[in-house]
Amino acid sequence: DAGKILKFIKQKIANKKYLGLKKFKAFYLILPPDFELMREMLDKKFVELFGRRVAYTISSSEYVKHATTVVSRPDELFISFGHDNKTWGKHRLNVPLPKNCGYGAVMAVSYYIMV
Repeated sequence: DAGKILKFIKQKIANKKYLGLKKFKAFYLILPPDFELMREMLDKKFVELFGRRVAYTISSSEYVKHATTVVSRPDELFISFGHDNKTWGKHRLNVPLPKNCGYGAVMAVSYYIMV
């Protein structure tokens, strides 16, 4: 339901202050395993918005366990969707997702954060 997704974004995300995002030059997006197929869409959106000026990695919370963060950057922000990341990266942003959401909600929330 697009109306419920919009209401969630307005109530749970839009009112949060995401100050200081401009200071980061690299981003690591962590998706719930059920939405791993969103990686390709988010990859395309990153290229559309930032070209190659911004470094990024997108993986599921299961894949991130496989030594993908051994070498990280001091200017890298780890953005976790749908769960609290208490392990990966020095700088973290945990973004909530609606309960029992589908791909439409994950796409809307993640695009909102990127833009």
